[in-house]
Amino acid sequence: MNFLNLRVIVNALAALVAAVGALLLVPTVYSLLTAPDDAWIFWLPGAVALALGAVLFSLTRARQSSYVSRQSIFLMVVLCWLGVGLVGAAPFVLSGLMGPVDAFFNSMAGFTTTGAATLTPEELSTSLLLWRSVSQWLGGIGIIVLFVAIAPLAGFGATQLYTAEAATPVQERVTPRIRETVKVLALVYGGPTLGGVVVLHLAGMGTFDAFNYALTTVSTGGYSTHRWRP
Repeated sequence: MNFLNLRVIVNALAALVAAVGALLLVPTVYSLLTAPDDAWIFWLPGAVALALGAVLFSLTRARQSSYVSRQSIFLMVVLCWLGVGLVGAAPFVLSGLMGPVDAFFNSMAGFTTTGAATLTPEELSTSLLLWRSVSQWLGGIGIIVLFVAIAPLAGFGATQLYTAEAATPVQERVTPRIRETVKVLALVYGGPTLGGVVVLHLAGMGTFDAFNYALTTVSTGGYSTHRWRP
């Protein structure tokens, strides 16, 4: 039986929107410490996304698992990427440096680890540079892959979403349980990130640059805090 399960789709989208809203706390805290006047461009969309996502997630949460069609899974993946891209674009728009189109382009380039940009690093504040790096780091491990760890709360099997997000149609797991696989991937991904920060800092790079370069290097996205000059 094929049908679109709108409740599950909205529930999954709400969870990711709330997660990205919470992630905006990272540049918010940094901005409060370095440029308090700019902090609102992060905490405002972050608070709205977190509140809206939490409410929708609560309203659409199921008490027990139900059948979810393949069409619903693929639509869920598409909407989740669009959703996080829109939330991630908000700080760029509120900063006044970009219009909605450029902001969405830069946001999606970050989350998809494409690494494209319409402005040079020198044209962005350090807080926005940090947000680009954080979004790229999260996109590197795969937003949907991270979500499968809590997929059962949405009322469907995590394996379905993991398969839809996978780069190949062959389902491969590091461990027998999909949630354990996600934990292993997070550990393998997070370890080199922390190691990169330490190594770059010991090599003489400033803490801010070391943190950003570690995030964008591990994710293979390539965002930089400085424009490369030959």
